[in-house]
Amino acid sequence: MTDDANAPGYFVLRQEDNETWKLITQLMEPVEAANREEAIVKATEGLDAKEQNGAFLVLSENEYAPINRTVQPTTIDKFQ
Repeated sequence: MTDDANAPGYFVLRQEDNETWKLITQLMEPVEAANREEAIVKATEGLDAKEQNGAFLVLSENEYAPINRTVQPTTIDKFQ
């Protein structure tokens, strides 16, 4: 938590695989941070090194973003 009462709150999710995102924000409460990068650092404090790295999605409390399944590219090797 920051001392600034006006700091925005962020929810932080980490991508587990192509179809799964995991909410890592503790107790489903937003992390108060000055920016999205700081929110990731605060949300991952105390986690092991593997969980502190990866792809993250950071949403502010009033933000909406669809999380869609990613489509894997088809490689030319499949057609040979």
